[in-house]
Amino acid sequence: MATELLPELIDLVIERLADISNQDERTKALSSAALVSRALRYQAHRYLFAKVILATSSVPPRLPSHVVKRLQSLCDLMCADPNTTMTGVASYISTFEVYISGSFYESSNRGQAYLKPTTTILKKIFKTGTSPCSLSLSFPLNYASPARWPKYPDLMVPLLEICKNPRLVSLHLSYIADVPLDLLKDSSVKHLSLERISIGPQRSISSMEQTSEFTEHLESLSTDLSYARVTAPDSLHDNRILYFPCSLSKLKFLNIDLHFSDDFRLKSVATMLDASSSTLTGLAISLQAGSSMFFFKSVLQAILFINPPSASLGPESRILRLRDLIALKKLLLKSYTVLSKSTTTSILADFSAVLNVEQDGLPEALEKLQISFTIDFDSHRFKDDPDPALTDLHRNVHELDLFLSRICRLSRLRSLTISVSVPVTRIFGPPPVDILEKYRMALFTAFANIRTLNFLEFEVITTSASWC
Repeated sequence: MATELLPELIDLVIERLADISNQDERTKALSSAALVSRALRYQAHRYLFAKVILATSSVPPRLPSHVVKRLQSLCDLMCADPNTTMTGVASYISTFEVYISGSFYESSNRGQAYLKPTTTILKKIFKTGTSPCSLSLSFPLNYASPARWPKYPDLMVPLLEICKNPRLVSLHLSYIADVPLDLLKDSSVKHLSLERISIGPQRSISSMEQTSEFTEHLESLSTDLSYARVTAPDSLHDNRILYFPCSLSKLKFLNIDLHFSDDFRLKSVATMLDASSSTLTGLAISLQAGSSMFFFKSVLQAILFINPPSASLGPESRILRLRDLIALKKLLLKSYTVLSKSTTTSILADFSAVLNVEQDGLPEALEKLQISFTIDFDSHRFKDDPDPALTDLHRNVHELDLFLSRICRLSRLRSLTISVSVPVTRIFGPPPVDILEKYRMALFTAFANIRTLNFLEFEVITTSASWC
């Protein structure tokens, strides 16, 4: 007769297996342990199913058949156990991420085949326990027009229910149409990411003006404000919203990626910054190529000329400057303008528009600044030797060096990081670390004036902009 192991010994064995550093080896070990006995299976499943990520590569844009089968198998496994929400697989999941890209949804039958098990799983997870949970649903498509995005009416019911679950602290939605405007009502979400979503037409914007019923726990928000574009105004009433209904009174980090810098989006940014000006400690701003870096004072002045101040404008009726963010400690600025021989002043214009120290000043609490951009040169000609490449860009790098060193002297900055994407092209795999290190050291040396500031912690980071 088989001898049963003591529960304490089972816990010790499973914990040892869960501590294996290599993920593949850890998964194999826990999977093998789950086949030994029922007692070991339950304990192993707590680790095996704690984080479920079902994703497809965006290149090529298709969903491999084995990923579909794994999703359906997970759904079948949950449905076969009547206690799955209490003591089974569904009860162990604390992180659930789904990522499907490309042309998969061009076939409605294939889309429905994936959507049905996803909806079923959402109805069963996060039901028990007290640990924080995370949900991410991303369906990137080749369709630029939101009118062609697939709609998920069946998915919205369990999604609304999950958002009201006090365990849910992190939520990411991408390429989803007709998202309910009251998604965050009575929610405890702390970290929210919205990318390429459209607002459902079933709710009136005017009825959602009060945000007091919406999550007051939000600490970080990442958005491209796409709903300001796709939820287009009609001839009778402007259905666009300045930002997705939620309370920003406790917001600590805001990440804005503006694909289009129209006046309504800039109003949205101004409104969010004004609502969180006393609590925001981190701010990241970036724009797509072909647009200037978002800047505060001059853009907002232009908005005021387009839309004169009125009682209905609220926070847009006054000019907001960077220094008004009194709690801001870290600022990240990303310019999609490429630094090259021909871009003499554009890269400086991007950063100087925001960092207008002489006129507007910087927040007194600001300690860390990080700027990101890409440099452009003949990657084949200079793939192994950075010096000739940087010689071509010497004037631009020198001007940027002078500008940033002046910013550091006139502010209380204690840390400056310059992150540069370098177009190093290789035949197989990513570029060797030593090549990127050569460019990092060359760029570090090129910023001579910054290096003389003894009070400043200065760092240069190089990443590969493209490789094949």
